[in-house]
Amino acid sequence: MIDTRAVGQEIQEQLAGAARRGQARARQAQQQARKAQAQVRKGQEAVTELVRTLTPHAEALRSQLPAIKLPTPDLKKLPTPKLTAPDHDPTLRKEIRDLVIARNYRRTRAGKPALEVEAEVERELARLTDL
Repeated sequence: MIDTRAVGQEIQEQLAGAARRGQARARQAQQQARKAQAQVRKGQEAVTELVRTLTPHAEALRSQLPAIKLPTPDLKKLPTPKLTAPDHDPTLRKEIRDLVIARNYRRTRAGKPALEVEAEVERELARLTDL
């Protein structure tokens, strides 16, 4: 015959042991996190000290360097790129049409009204032209 009291005590002992092991692991993780935070803090302090040390030296060197005046380009003399109009690019039109068809499919599956595909393609092409 099974002694329910003994089984209950064994289960309680197993649960208590698992809880103790979990608590020990949590303490170890907390200690590791504290050590990592301390290392990060030391690194931050080292970088801060380095910046404090090097800033006056960099400013002293900057004042010793001669000022260099670079010529600024005349933007009006630069050639303007020739852009092809989206209406004349059949590949772009096909890609936009495919995207509109896919969007239309998702809309109809969501219960929304379908879009007029060609009108939407023209609208998207016009939007790209305005960029």
